[in-house]
Amino acid sequence: MKKIAISVLVPSLNRAKYIEKCLKSIHNQTLNNIEVICIDAGSTDGTIDVIDEYVKKDSRFIRVDSPRKSYGFQLNTAIDIAQGEYVTIVESDDYILPDACEFLYKNASENKLDFFRSGVNQFLIINNQEIVYKQIFFLPSKDINKVYSGQISLENRLKAVVSILGTAYRKEFLKGKDIRANESSGASFQDVGFCIQVNSMANRFMYSNKPVYNKKMDNEDSSIYAVKNNNVLISEYEFLDTKVDAGKANREIVYHQQIMDYYWRLQVSEKQVRQQFLSEIHDRIIAISCYEYKVPLTEVERFQIEILLGNLKKFEDCEKGTENNALYYNKLFYGKEPIVVVSMGKLGKKLIALQKYYGRRSICAVCDNDKNLQGDIIDDYVVLSVEKAVNEHKDAVFIVANKLYSNEIQSQLISLGIEISRILLVTSLPAIGDIVKNMKTITNGLQGK
Repeated sequence: MKKIAISVLVPSLNRAKYIEKCLKSIHNQTLNNIEVICIDAGSTDGTIDVIDEYVKKDSRFIRVDSPRKSYGFQLNTAIDIAQGEYVTIVESDDYILPDACEFLYKNASENKLDFFRSGVNQFLIINNQEIVYKQIFFLPSKDINKVYSGQISLENRLKAVVSILGTAYRKEFLKGKDIRANESSGASFQDVGFCIQVNSMANRFMYSNKPVYNKKMDNEDSSIYAVKNNNVLISEYEFLDTKVDAGKANREIVYHQQIMDYYWRLQVSEKQVRQQFLSEIHDRIIAISCYEYKVPLTEVERFQIEILLGNLKKFEDCEKGTENNALYYNKLFYGKEPIVVVSMGKLGKKLIALQKYYGRRSICAVCDNDKNLQGDIIDDYVVLSVEKAVNEHKDAVFIVANKLYSNEIQSQLISLGIEISRILLVTSLPAIGDIVKNMKTITNGLQGK
């Protein structure tokens, strides 16, 4: 009997709407010697019926019933019974490209890696059409496709914590290092602890920027946005205290990631629970700032720690002034003022995709200083020169979607007669999950007026 190259683990709970596409993408893999472990936590919406159809028609599929509604418990159970040399995780509302398993396994096995990570596409469904909102690449191009043997910068190691998905994990590595997911209830943040353990303990690993995993980003009922899950994130790091070595390198990864996660959590929390959240994490933030190894912090991290130690006024002042937060974009696209997007690079095109998500046409024109782009058609918009856009749309809000030359473009717009108060500089876009979280508030508060 041919050995199983890779075990595909599919945890599920009430995902009947999406799981057919997920399982079909796994069924159609170019790599044949796989097994598919569908571990369901008691679905009642027809999810199990879809799984059983695949179990009947494809002997590589098995269904396992989880007695607990815990993403971590489901993962641990599936890993324990997996027969593959490597395991990979596909969440039941996502799907993978046809060559995903072959690509992951080939790179992982040929290089004898503890883990191999690919890129990830984040997608939305807009008017029944799939739109790639963002591609996640975990390392810069210069750092991909090379084997790391435990030697990689802290900055690059931290990037690997971002996602549990699009990755092949060597089963014997997980078993030998006793890497486990936290078996807390529900399906929030268990990937954080799992990824940090993997990232801290792996000796041979490699990254690719080729995306083979498609991640659905517009689930309104995503559990990570529930207020109650502030405590779940805290408990995830308490769990990590028992799993990660006390050595400097591992502890640094945990501390740096905690700052990022807690600050993000503060951003997506409702105003009325922010103070309580900061009180609950206070001792952990003090521990980070006083850590005996003197964790080297960036300016951004020092700023975030100051806020996490209780400076809510400073945080709220920053939130008011940023053009990169989700609430701001919700208000902007549901507002009555027309929008001109300046610069048609990646950021500019993402703004057009973002507009589609709102089901509106707030953008009245797009423009660029590059004469080679002027006259091109991008999603039904003719790219204008900046001068022509200003002449035709003087009353619009001008969004400058350019990281490198935003200040120069701002000066250009001012010289053409646009007031600085009507110019927004954009250097990044919000996570789509944050947009979904605020959507109902905005539609109820603004659209009805």
